[in-house]
Amino acid sequence: MKTKITPVVTLLLYFCAFFLFSSQKTAPEKPSSNWVNPFPKDGLGKSYSITPNDLPDNQQLFNIKKNKIEVLYAWKGDEAPFGMITTNKEYSHFNFELEYKWGERKFAPRLEAKRDAGIVFHIKGEKVVWPTCLECQIQEGDTGDLWVIKAQKLIGSKKMVLLYY
Repeated sequence: MKTKITPVVTLLLYFCAFFLFSSQKTAPEKPSSNWVNPFPKDGLGKSYSITPNDLPDNQQLFNIKKNKIEVLYAWKGDEAPFGMITTNKEYSHFNFELEYKWGERKFAPRLEAKRDAGIVFHIKGEKVVWPTCLECQIQEGDTGDLWVIKAQKLIGSKKMVLLYY
């Protein structure tokens, strides 16, 4: 008994082959400029800002060490506010790459929840925690989800927040 391949299956196979071969022909673009660290060690206020900036007992949400950002590393107490570190410069084109690892501690109000962070970009409006933006989720056990936050006015924004807790 002969099996006939339907026109829909044939069409799908052609599309798969087309996309497979066309993606292999494209050479990666070379970067047109040198790498820039948007979070230099001495850049607070010049290159980046931290929200909120009024913290109890002069504690730090973020500590910059060379090319490393420590989040709540030396935080005192069991409760910590949500916060973000934001570039002051706007970027229209960027490649973003990072490594991350979770510490041992958890803080209220998320003591019983998964550890949660993210990269937010195409920010519109004020520098507040969870601005109007897109977010690449970094959550314990499921990193990489894309979230749209307060989406009605995202188009055309070029600000980028690189890390928040």
